[in-house]
Amino acid sequence: MTIRPEQMVLFVVVLLLLIPLHRSEKAAGKTWVAGAHQQVRAVLGELATRFPAMPRGTKVLFLSDPYDADDWILTSMFRLQYRDREFRVDRVKADASLAAKEADYAHVFALDHAGLRVVR
Repeated sequence: MTIRPEQMVLFVVVLLLLIPLHRSEKAAGKTWVAGAHQQVRAVLGELATRFPAMPRGTKVLFLSDPYDADDWILTSMFRLQYRDREFRVDRVKADASLAAKEADYAHVFALDHAGLRVVR
């Protein structure tokens, strides 16, 4: 495979344009990741200790959590922890009517500054 000079020039130009952009965005990303990392780690540690395994397709409900209503971090954490794409995490924050349906869930949790709390 032969590299033409214009391809090399284009590569270098794009590289030079992306380096400053990457440097400015990297700092913003680090602050978010560092803050969320501790909480994610604490939740995953608690799950591994108290619930080392859950059946495939388990449904859990969060009565409260610190994340935005449209955030998928809890679903991602549970699906990765239990290696189950069908794992379902519902949140009262996203649908208030779910609070009356606790009996439909295998586990009910609350998450706040103190950590993960098992409600049922």
